[in-house]
Amino acid sequence: GDGDAQPQSLSNVVWSLATLRLMDKWLIQKVASLALSSISAFKPFELSTMLWAFAKLGTMDNLGGCVKTIFHSSATHMMRNVDNFGFRCLATTAWAFATARQHHARLFRVLAAQMWP
Repeated sequence: GDGDAQPQSLSNVVWSLATLRLMDKWLIQKVASLALSSISAFKPFELSTMLWAFAKLGTMDNLGGCVKTIFHSSATHMMRNVDNFGFRCLATTAWAFATARQHHARLFRVLAAQMWP
């Protein structure tokens, strides 16, 4: 069932789609939906990789509201847990937000403060 989806698996699925440049909107929306329900369970690398993948896929086609919601929810989670994120994950996340044109000034201030204390 839906409860069986693990964050690493969800991240791997969208990373694979983005890497292969395969646009499967139904699968992308399903992954986004499952990820939203468990965003706090994602490890930093899983989350930043998933955001990278959604951003990359978004350059190929308009993914609509599901991706905007994932970015917003991820920003909230990251601002609460930024100390757990290493430089690479923070940089990947910043790239993903910029590429996906997801404006979140507060998150960027938090990322910058963590990256350059």
